Amino acid sequence: MKTKGVTTTILLLFVGISLVTLLIKENNAEKTKENATLKVASNNVQNPGQTTPTTRTIVYYFHNTTRCRTCRRIEALTRKAIETGLSEDLQKGMIKLQVLNMEKPNNEHFVQDYQLTTSAVVVSLLRNGSQVNWKRLDRVWELVRNETAFISYIQDETRPLLTEEN
Repeated sequence: MKTKGVTTTILLLFVGISLVTLLIKENNAEKTKENATLKVASNNVQNPGQTTPTTRTIVYYFHNTTRCRTCRRIEALTRKAIETGLSEDLQKGMIKLQVLNMEKPNNEHFVQDYQLTTSAVVVSLLRNGSQVNWKRLDRVWELVRNETAFISYIQDETRPLLTEEN
């Protein structure tokens, strides 16, 4: 009888350790993916030796840790809108795409700052490192099934902040 109890305890410990290991690996994979995304966005922003503009527009895509198919599509279409229609500004460093998990502790302030309730796209204008204007693009959920309309919406809502006077 004692052997059965010991065996059960060992098996439960093994299962518990396996689950913890799996969760840690999944969390690390998410961090690695997020860091790679930020690094790619950073690399697309400036050419080596180029100085940072005093005015910059940031297009944020905020998501939760658990992401549905629609959330991933919003990110992909937002990226496509910036990389295709605003590529010159992206190369000059005047615009930057940043994908952030709003559930991460260092990003939680964005929930209050931009009144986020779900995954969202926000366009923010920074001047000398301080935000001077922003807009949450709520229609992304409405337009997500119409790629052309979605891309036009992102570009049309971003351009005015790019051209806003210094």
